[in-house]
Amino acid sequence: QWGSNTKGEGKACRQNIVAFLLPVGKEDHIFPTILTITPGSLKAAKGYFTELSSRLVSFPAVFHKLSLEKAQNKQNVPYARIKFQVNAELTEEELQKLATYAETMKASFSALRVTQEESA
Repeated sequence: QWGSNTKGEGKACRQNIVAFLLPVGKEDHIFPTILTITPGSLKAAKGYFTELSSRLVSFPAVFHKLSLEKAQNKQNVPYARIKFQVNAELTEEELQKLATYAETMKASFSALRVTQEESA
């Protein structure tokens, strides 16, 4: 579709979305898990974010259930695509705890920069 990739179809550069997730049951972990959503899962991710927005629900306001599903590209090469689902909405108390956590983490992550090579 894009035609800018010299090795075949697609873009010459990779689009990714980086999400910071706090795993349930891992309260002893200080830092979130960093999830790089790669091109094969971008359509599903954008659809999920749009669905949340249409319900006036912000991404941090829910417990997300992520799983992998099998997919194939146009050349029949198999890959895993992320499937996104809402597991449950956070309570007011959980939202307050998350807001406090986010404030304490801002200083740590404000100087963090991820290059394209690091996210690939």
